[in-house]
Amino acid sequence: MERVLKVPNYFEFAGRKSTEFGMRILADRSFPIPERDVQRIEAPGISGDNFVDQGRFKNITMDYPVNIYAYNDLTIAQICGELSKWLRGRQGYNKLFDTVDERYYRYAQCFATPDVKDVNTRFGSNSISFDCKPYKYSITGSQTFVVSQNGRLQNVEIFPALPVITIYGNGDINFFVNNYKVVLKGIQGQITIDSERQIAYKPGTLLNNKVNTYPFPQLDVGENRFTWTGNVTKVEVTPNWRTI
Repeated sequence: MERVLKVPNYFEFAGRKSTEFGMRILADRSFPIPERDVQRIEAPGISGDNFVDQGRFKNITMDYPVNIYAYNDLTIAQICGELSKWLRGRQGYNKLFDTVDERYYRYAQCFATPDVKDVNTRFGSNSISFDCKPYKYSITGSQTFVVSQNGRLQNVEIFPALPVITIYGNGDINFFVNNYKVVLKGIQGQITIDSERQIAYKPGTLLNNKVNTYPFPQLDVGENRFTWTGNVTKVEVTPNWRTI
Protein backbone atom coordinates (compact mmCIF):
# COMPACT_ATOMS: atom_id res chain seq x y z
CA MET A 1 0.00 0.00 0.00
CA GLU A 2 1.27 3.47 -0.87
CA ARG A 3 2.45 5.50 2.07
CA VAL A 4 0.81 8.85 2.80
CA LEU A 5 2.79 11.54 4.55
CA LYS A 6 1.56 11.95 8.13
CA VAL A 7 2.54 15.60 8.10
CA PRO A 8 0.06 17.42 5.82
CA ASN A 9 2.62 18.56 3.24
CA TYR A 10 1.19 20.30 0.22
CA PHE A 11 2.13 22.10 -2.94
CA GLU A 12 0.84 25.53 -3.89
CA PHE A 13 0.33 26.49 -7.52
CA ALA A 14 -0.94 29.81 -8.86
CA GLY A 15 -1.94 30.88 -5.36
CA ARG A 16 -3.95 27.78 -4.34
CA LYS A 17 -2.94 24.82 -2.16
CA SER A 18 -3.39 21.14 -2.95
CA THR A 19 -5.04 20.65 0.47
CA GLU A 20 -7.94 22.82 -0.76
CA PHE A 21 -8.82 19.94 -3.09
CA GLY A 22 -8.65 17.09 -0.57
CA MET A 23 -5.15 15.98 -1.61
CA ARG A 24 -2.61 14.16 0.53
CA ILE A 25 0.85 13.79 -1.00
CA LEU A 26 2.29 10.26 -0.99
CA ALA A 27 5.69 9.73 0.61
CA ASP A 28 7.21 7.94 -2.40
CA ARG A 29 8.42 10.90 -4.44
CA SER A 30 11.43 11.74 -6.57
CA PHE A 31 13.21 15.08 -6.88
CA PRO A 32 14.69 15.56 -10.37
CA ILE A 33 17.89 17.48 -11.07
CA PRO A 34 17.97 19.51 -14.30
CA GLU A 35 20.05 18.16 -17.17
CA ARG A 36 22.48 20.38 -19.07
CA ASP A 37 21.60 20.86 -22.74
CA VAL A 38 24.64 19.27 -24.39
CA GLN A 39 24.97 18.21 -28.02
CA ARG A 40 27.06 15.06 -28.65
CA ILE A 41 29.19 15.14 -31.79
CA GLU A 42 30.67 11.96 -33.24
CA ALA A 43 33.42 12.40 -35.84
CA PRO A 44 34.24 9.54 -38.29
CA GLY A 45 37.68 8.07 -37.68
CA ILE A 46 38.14 9.82 -34.32
CA SER A 47 37.72 7.86 -31.12
CA GLY A 48 35.78 9.54 -28.37
CA ASP A 49 32.92 11.99 -28.61
CA ASN A 50 32.99 15.75 -28.50
CA PHE A 51 30.35 17.82 -26.77
CA VAL A 52 28.94 21.27 -27.40
CA ASP A 53 27.43 22.83 -24.29
CA GLN A 54 24.42 24.98 -25.25
CA GLY A 55 24.84 27.02 -22.07
CA ARG A 56 21.46 26.13 -20.61
CA PHE A 57 19.59 23.59 -18.50
CA LYS A 58 16.52 21.70 -19.70
CA ASN A 59 13.13 21.83 -18.01
CA ILE A 60 12.24 19.20 -15.44
CA THR A 61 9.03 17.36 -14.56
CA MET A 62 7.81 17.51 -10.97
CA ASP A 63 5.42 14.66 -10.15
CA TYR A 64 3.12 14.67 -7.13
CA PRO A 65 1.52 11.27 -6.47
CA VAL A 66 -1.53 12.00 -4.33
CA ASN A 67 -4.56 10.48 -2.72
CA ILE A 68 -7.73 12.54 -3.03
CA TYR A 69 -10.40 12.49 -0.34
CA ALA A 70 -13.89 13.83 -0.82
CA TYR A 71 -14.92 16.89 1.19
CA ASN A 72 -17.79 19.39 1.48
CA ASP A 73 -20.26 16.88 0.02
CA LEU A 74 -18.39 16.90 -3.31
CA THR A 75 -17.84 13.59 -5.10
CA ILE A 76 -14.42 12.63 -6.43
CA ALA A 77 -15.66 13.30 -9.97
CA GLN A 78 -16.69 16.82 -8.99
CA ILE A 79 -13.35 17.45 -7.27
CA CYS A 80 -11.54 16.32 -10.43
CA GLY A 81 -13.48 18.90 -12.40
CA GLU A 82 -12.34 21.60 -10.00
CA LEU A 83 -8.78 20.30 -10.22
CA SER A 84 -8.80 20.56 -13.99
CA LYS A 85 -10.01 24.15 -13.89
CA TRP A 86 -7.34 25.06 -11.34
CA LEU A 87 -4.37 23.36 -12.97
CA ARG A 88 -5.10 23.57 -16.69
CA GLY A 89 -6.86 26.92 -16.75
CA ARG A 90 -3.64 28.88 -16.22
CA GLN A 91 -1.70 30.49 -19.05
CA GLY A 92 2.10 30.44 -19.02
CA TYR A 93 4.31 29.75 -16.01
CA ASN A 94 3.01 30.21 -12.48
CA LYS A 95 4.79 29.94 -9.14
CA LEU A 96 4.93 26.44 -7.61
CA PHE A 97 5.71 26.14 -3.89
CA ASP A 98 6.35 22.88 -2.04
CA THR A 99 6.42 22.46 1.75
CA VAL A 100 9.13 19.78 1.39
CA ASP A 101 11.53 22.71 0.90
CA GLU A 102 9.98 26.00 1.95
CA ARG A 103 13.08 28.03 1.02
CA TYR A 104 12.44 27.91 -2.74
CA TYR A 105 9.78 28.01 -5.43
CA ARG A 106 9.70 27.10 -9.12
CA TYR A 107 8.01 28.39 -12.24
CA ALA A 108 5.69 25.69 -13.56
CA GLN A 109 2.94 24.82 -16.00
CA CYS A 110 0.46 21.95 -15.88
CA PHE A 111 -0.65 20.72 -19.30
CA ALA A 112 -2.69 17.66 -18.31
CA THR A 113 -4.31 16.01 -15.32
CA PRO A 114 -4.23 12.18 -15.59
CA ASP A 115 -7.33 10.11 -14.98
CA VAL A 116 -8.09 9.40 -11.34
CA LYS A 117 -7.55 5.74 -10.37
CA ASP A 118 -9.57 3.50 -8.06
CA VAL A 119 -12.50 5.88 -8.08
CA ASN A 120 -15.39 5.66 -5.73
CA THR A 121 -17.47 8.57 -4.53
CA ARG A 122 -15.21 9.28 -1.52
CA PHE A 123 -11.66 8.39 -2.55
CA GLY A 124 -9.32 8.41 -5.55
CA SER A 125 -5.63 8.53 -6.44
CA ASN A 126 -3.80 10.51 -9.05
CA SER A 127 -0.41 11.92 -10.05
CA ILE A 128 -0.15 15.63 -10.76
CA SER A 129 2.71 16.58 -13.11
CA PHE A 130 4.21 20.02 -13.62
CA ASP A 131 6.57 21.10 -16.38
CA CYS A 132 9.04 23.35 -14.55
CA LYS A 133 11.81 25.71 -15.51
CA PRO A 134 15.16 24.23 -14.41
CA TYR A 135 16.04 26.77 -11.74
CA LYS A 136 14.38 27.05 -8.36
CA TYR A 137 14.28 30.51 -6.80
CA SER A 138 15.04 31.56 -3.26
CA ILE A 139 12.08 33.08 -1.43
CA THR A 140 14.50 35.34 0.42
CA GLY A 141 16.00 36.42 -2.90
CA SER A 142 12.56 37.35 -4.23
CA GLN A 143 12.27 40.21 -1.76
CA THR A 144 12.94 43.76 -2.88
CA PHE A 145 15.89 45.48 -1.19
CA VAL A 146 16.62 49.20 -1.13
CA VAL A 147 20.35 49.68 -1.73
CA SER A 148 22.37 52.80 -1.00
CA GLN A 149 25.43 54.15 -2.79
CA ASN A 150 28.16 51.50 -2.37
CA GLY A 151 25.49 49.13 -1.04
CA ARG A 152 26.08 45.37 -1.18
CA LEU A 153 24.02 42.21 -1.59
CA GLN A 154 25.40 38.71 -1.00
CA ASN A 155 24.51 35.92 -3.43
CA VAL A 156 24.88 32.74 -1.37
CA GLU A 157 23.69 30.44 -4.19
CA ILE A 158 26.02 28.73 -6.68
CA PHE A 159 24.70 30.43 -9.84
CA PRO A 160 24.66 34.05 -11.00
CA ALA A 161 21.26 35.72 -10.65
CA LEU A 162 19.24 37.85 -13.07
CA PRO A 163 17.83 40.72 -11.00
CA VAL A 164 15.08 43.27 -11.42
CA ILE A 165 16.51 46.72 -10.65
CA THR A 166 14.45 49.90 -10.36
CA ILE A 167 16.35 53.18 -10.46
CA TYR A 168 14.58 56.38 -9.44
CA GLY A 169 16.10 59.54 -10.86
CA ASN A 170 16.38 61.86 -13.84
CA GLY A 171 18.72 62.57 -16.72
CA ASP A 172 21.78 60.57 -17.76
CA ILE A 173 22.87 57.93 -15.24
CA ASN A 174 25.79 55.51 -15.13
CA PHE A 175 24.83 52.55 -12.95
CA PHE A 176 27.40 49.97 -11.88
CA VAL A 177 26.87 46.40 -10.69
CA ASN A 178 30.36 45.53 -9.47
CA ASN A 179 32.48 46.68 -12.44
CA TYR A 180 29.73 46.25 -15.03
CA LYS A 181 28.55 49.63 -16.30
CA VAL A 182 24.95 50.24 -17.38
CA VAL A 183 24.52 53.47 -19.36
CA LEU A 184 21.08 55.11 -19.01
CA LYS A 185 20.07 58.11 -21.08
CA GLY A 186 17.35 60.68 -20.46
CA ILE A 187 15.61 59.00 -17.53
CA GLN A 188 12.41 60.70 -16.41
CA GLY A 189 11.37 59.66 -12.92
CA GLN A 190 12.28 55.96 -12.92
CA ILE A 191 13.33 52.96 -14.97
CA THR A 192 13.12 49.23 -14.19
CA ILE A 193 15.70 46.87 -15.70
CA ASP A 194 14.58 43.23 -15.88
CA SER A 195 17.68 41.17 -16.61
CA GLU A 196 15.92 37.85 -17.16
CA ARG A 197 13.52 39.22 -19.76
CA GLN A 198 16.06 41.76 -21.07
CA ILE A 199 13.52 44.58 -21.04
CA ALA A 200 13.47 48.03 -19.46
CA TYR A 201 10.27 49.89 -18.59
CA LYS A 202 8.33 52.05 -16.23
CA PRO A 203 4.60 51.56 -15.57
CA GLY A 204 2.87 51.59 -18.96
CA THR A 205 5.97 52.44 -21.02
CA LEU A 206 8.73 50.31 -22.60
CA LEU A 207 12.14 51.99 -22.14
CA ASN A 208 14.69 49.74 -23.86
CA ASN A 209 15.76 52.76 -25.93
CA LYS A 210 16.96 54.43 -22.70
CA VAL A 211 19.51 51.65 -22.00
CA ASN A 212 22.76 51.82 -23.98
CA THR A 213 24.18 48.61 -22.49
CA TYR A 214 23.56 44.98 -23.48
CA PRO A 215 23.19 42.44 -22.02
CA PHE A 216 21.58 43.68 -18.82
CA PRO A 217 23.55 43.08 -15.59
CA GLN A 218 23.68 39.88 -13.57
CA LEU A 219 24.56 39.36 -9.91
CA ASP A 220 27.67 37.27 -9.38
CA VAL A 221 28.09 34.50 -6.84
CA GLY A 222 29.27 36.14 -3.62
CA GLU A 223 29.27 39.87 -2.92
CA ASN A 224 27.74 42.38 -5.33
CA ARG A 225 28.31 46.13 -5.01
CA PHE A 226 26.11 48.91 -6.41
CA THR A 227 27.34 52.39 -7.31
CA TRP A 228 26.21 55.12 -9.67
CA THR A 229 26.77 58.60 -10.99
CA GLY A 230 24.06 61.07 -11.89
CA ASN A 231 20.81 62.20 -10.31
CA VAL A 232 19.61 59.07 -8.47
CA THR A 233 17.24 59.27 -5.50
CA LYS A 234 16.62 55.59 -4.78
CA VAL A 235 17.54 52.11 -6.04
CA GLU A 236 15.51 48.95 -5.46
CA VAL A 237 16.85 45.48 -6.27
CA THR A 238 14.96 42.19 -6.41
CA PRO A 239 17.94 39.81 -6.78
CA ASN A 240 16.13 36.58 -7.77
CA TRP A 241 18.74 34.25 -6.23
CA ARG A 242 18.49 30.83 -7.87
CA THR A 243 19.89 27.31 -7.84
CA ILE A 244 19.00 23.88 -9.25
